[in-house]
Amino acid sequence: MNQTAFHQLAIDSMKRLWRSYLIDHSEAEFRFLLQHIADDFIIIGTGKHEIFKGADNMAALLAKDQQEQDGAQFEIMDEWYEAQALSDDLCFVYGGFYAREISHSRTQVIADMDTRFTAVYRYENGEAILCNLHHSVPNMDQAMGEFYPKTITQKANDAIERSMFLEQQLKLDSLTGLYNRTAYEKSVNSVLAAHDRHCAFLMIDIDDFKSINDNYGHLQGDLFLRSFADLLNKTFCHNELISRLGGDEFSVFIADYSSKEDVEALIESLLDELKNTIAMPFSCTIGIAYNDQQISSFQNMYKNADKALYFSKSCQKGSYTVYK
Repeated sequence: MNQTAFHQLAIDSMKRLWRSYLIDHSEAEFRFLLQHIADDFIIIGTGKHEIFKGADNMAALLAKDQQEQDGAQFEIMDEWYEAQALSDDLCFVYGGFYAREISHSRTQVIADMDTRFTAVYRYENGEAILCNLHHSVPNMDQAMGEFYPKTITQKANDAIERSMFLEQQLKLDSLTGLYNRTAYEKSVNSVLAAHDRHCAFLMIDIDDFKSINDNYGHLQGDLFLRSFADLLNKTFCHNELISRLGGDEFSVFIADYSSKEDVEALIESLLDELKNTIAMPFSCTIGIAYNDQQISSFQNMYKNADKALYFSKSCQKGSYTVYK
């Protein structure tokens, strides 16, 4: 047989294999395929586990895949095949096909397959015998003309960046952009584990905040809270942790302060700025807890600062008190 006839025989056999796999599951087709597969046949698929050796394994693979199709029917929408000589009795067949499910008996999403393949055939006793087959599904994220998959890498990096952004958003209060209570507590405890002294915990309460909502409306109240958060960020701008604990309660955690006088100077600056930079005439009251030389925790410092806060509110709003 000349090479042209051999190549056509190999292409016809390849077409028949895909039709048997997708469309014609008859016993006759199954037997035909097994009769035209080499004993040492190898198939490599897209999945990392898809490596099979031997005609027996190929038969088991076909039977399993056909069973998993569960009655679905496919049609081949487009296909192409080429053959190239490797030697007088070996040829290389390559091509691709696009197949789509036409079954309406199931409620699942309709499946499709866009597949490329390469195969080696051997001419033996007037037949084309399949020696090996490799098939894969193209990655649609790989851009045209791109061999190293930069587009795929970029999409993966974008996904990581998006994931990190969402993770960060989970730590923040949606109104003010400050740490929320859960993230703040975790961060404070982490810092306290590393720095067992010279830490200050501030509990801050906006005085008579309810009257802002009552007199100006909740929208104006939200704007006030955002402005107050901005003022906290402006005042405590050296990596202090700042949180909106909820409602009109805020907190600031200062690690490794130089002196208590410096901490209290920042607080006095905040009280003055509140009067001068926010349009409405309101104040805030603050309670301070220092951990001094004792190892502490968020809960302990929160409790002590809260006691100082309410002592201060009972005496004079718009002031601060240090827990002792």
